[in-house]
Amino acid sequence: MSDTLGQKITDEVEIVWVEGESTVMARYDYVRQDLVKTSKKRGVPRITWDARIIGYANLSLDAEPPTGLGSGRWERRVFYVKPQDRSERETDDERVHYQGSTPTEAVDPRTVKPTVVGTLTDRARGRGGQAPVGPVLREDSAGAELGQDQDPSSS
Repeated sequence: MSDTLGQKITDEVEIVWVEGESTVMARYDYVRQDLVKTSKKRGVPRITWDARIIGYANLSLDAEPPTGLGSGRWERRVFYVKPQDRSERETDDERVHYQGSTPTEAVDPRTVKPTVVGTLTDRARGRGGQAPVGPVLREDSAGAELGQDQDPSSS
């Protein structure tokens, strides 16, 4: 799906997180990612399944409709959760699906960018940690930031 999806999201200019980016990054280990057909390039797309929209992609104003979809119709990414997802549990003792796994369409929201297909991380899979998105920084004893390849004794 990612090769085909990667070819279909080239006109994205932004990802809008409905609850705010910092809230989404802190609350959701994974979100589901899918394409929806819509008559609008921007704004919240409509979905027809039992789910809550967490985010969506806006397209550039000059985006052309994909071939074969018809005039005035576009495909846009939508990010959502379903009632049985891990993030939607009411209490710890409530039965929740995907406790140590993810649905096939899941991605870590921290890996989602315009025109970039989201990926899975250990955190998204429910395995605790998360693969770093950027360089890992730490501080030496003097408070200076060090990159992951630097040794504090060599500064």
